[in-house]
Formats: sequence, structure tokens, C-alpha cells
Amino acid sequence: MPSPRQSPTFTSYVVKRRRVAAIARGFRVTIGAILAANPGIMGPDILTVSETILIPPPGWAPSPSPS
Repeated sequence: MPSPRQSPTFTSYVVKRRRVAAIARGFRVTIGAILAANPGIMGPDILTVSETILIPPPGWAPSPSPS
């Protein structure tokens, strides 16, 4: 899956909390959307404080992969 590039609709976020669920609630996006936008994240509870991730806009979903 190609990695999304940062665009005006995505927000760079420096991790302060280690749980994706808390970040997702704060930005009103789904955990799945954050994980899809950041394929390097190994799981919803595996973040490093001070790493930078991309936060997609509310309602964002990755494009389906071409078959």
C-alpha cells in the first residue's frame, strides 16, 4: 500500500500520548484512519512519544488498491 503524502488536509502531530485511541478521539477520526495514514505504526498501542504521525481529516479513508 502506498504511503500517503502530507497534504493541506492532513495534520502533522508530534505524539504526546502513546495510545492511538486517545489521539483519534482528540482529532475526531477513527483509529483505522490513523493506522492507514501511517503504515509504519505497528499497532494502536505502539507509539513513541515525540514521533511525528499524520492525522487524516475526519471522514478520510484510504483509496482502494488497484487490482
